[in-house]
Amino acid sequence: MKRHKRLSGRLIARSLTFAVLAAVVFLGLGTNMSLADGNGVAEWNRTFGGRNYDRGYSVQHTSDGGHIIVGETDSYGAGNHNVWLIKTDDEGNKLWAKTFGGSRYDGGRSVQQTSDGGYIIAGTTFSYGAGHSDAWLIKTDDKGIKQWDKTFGGSSYDGAWSVQQTSDGGYIIVGFTESFGAFTEPYWASNHDVWLIKTNDKGNKLWDKTFGGSVWDSGRSVQQTSDGGYIIVGFTDSYGAGNHDVWLIKTNDKGIKQWDETFGGSQSDGGRSVQQTSDGGYIIAGITSSYGAGNYDVWLLKTDGEGNKLWDKTFGGSRYEQAWSVQQTSDGGYIIVGYTMSYGAGNHDVWLIKTDGEGNKLWDETFGDSSYDEGRSVHQTLGGGYIIVGYTGSYGAGNHDVWLIKVGAESPPTPTATPTATPTSPTPPPPIETCFIATAAYGTSTAAELDTLRAFRDEVLLQNSLGSQLVAFYYEVSPPVADFISEHEGLRTLVRE
Repeated sequence: MKRHKRLSGRLIARSLTFAVLAAVVFLGLGTNMSLADGNGVAEWNRTFGGRNYDRGYSVQHTSDGGHIIVGETDSYGAGNHNVWLIKTDDEGNKLWAKTFGGSRYDGGRSVQQTSDGGYIIAGTTFSYGAGHSDAWLIKTDDKGIKQWDKTFGGSSYDGAWSVQQTSDGGYIIVGFTESFGAFTEPYWASNHDVWLIKTNDKGNKLWDKTFGGSVWDSGRSVQQTSDGGYIIVGFTDSYGAGNHDVWLIKTNDKGIKQWDETFGGSQSDGGRSVQQTSDGGYIIAGITSSYGAGNYDVWLLKTDGEGNKLWDKTFGGSRYEQAWSVQQTSDGGYIIVGYTMSYGAGNHDVWLIKTDGEGNKLWDETFGDSSYDEGRSVHQTLGGGYIIVGYTGSYGAGNHDVWLIKVGAESPPTPTATPTATPTSPTPPPPIETCFIATAAYGTSTAAELDTLRAFRDEVLLQNSLGSQLVAFYYEVSPPVADFISEHEGLRTLVRE
């Protein structure tokens, strides 16, 4: 028994260690089913993928009525993970798909159709560029054939999260840099700055700006504003009230900061998506552990044109929720997508939330089953419905598949999803298959060692705030780490022993 506990203790330590190390790398990284009823009815859904981990991160409705998706694939392509670009028709049927990448990790995070009918992609590459990782910009034609690509970075870790074509035909990119900025220490010191890059129409850099302090700051979303400048949202550990705060930055057309605002409390909070609204202000979606009902809640914030908060709303239950994408809708309200662990059919479901113009919830819907399902991007379609992309572990061919869901136009409001029963502990244990790293190491979710790992999670970590944050962090970063471990016997042995 003592030996079993010692082995399990080492398993816990190594699982958490791999998750922490993964943050440096990965964070700086048609199925038939019944999905919903009432508002948020899924008209159809499609999965794309092979036997390994495949994920969708960004989707846009295209001018031909179809959809363009970008993400990453471990099932196809040249390397461990490659950028994956998928084009579908209006019913979500795949017309073509392209992979981009080398022998290491490469992933796409943002895609937009360009004025010439082609596509612009931003992401991160470990296969090419100057450093450990670089921001990667890829331009394709309307068939997904690469026309050019550019990498941006230095000797350390750099990456891109968001891209938009600008009014001059060029591109604006936001992400993070450890190579440049206010505090460039070695990568293990965990220092990031927000990185804003402006290019011309050929991807050649015109200028770049960094924003940040001595700790960890990152940009997640950027949009050109009506005055020709740019609005950025992300998070900051260098400024604000807490461990991480939402950070909203407004610049002019040359990237010179005009103002910035932080939002948050004493715990961890962050911005994931921003859009300028019809009144000239901004809508932000993200995550908060400082406010709300649970460990982490979806956080929706509305500001005026100067970044002053007008109102904010939290959505969530007793467990973990996060928003990844928000868009103002044609009725003046907002549509949000992310994930929930408090509601739905499984441990981790896609969560779609519709609000009015004041952020009051009109309806919400969950999509998923017993495994790990997550929504990453949402857009309103021309018919008034919504297109969602993310990934699913409940359906499809592999461990995770890209998941595309089409939701119909709204009907009159109906009651929202009913919360699950109130747990007897701060956070009930997730299903056994979600112990990603240990499952990858042992090749099964039923190994005896995983019972002790789950008991440690439920009886120790989830009984306090710090432990709960660590568990939430683990579930956010561990899936790609588990995938990497599963493909390397040496790492599997290291975690087990």
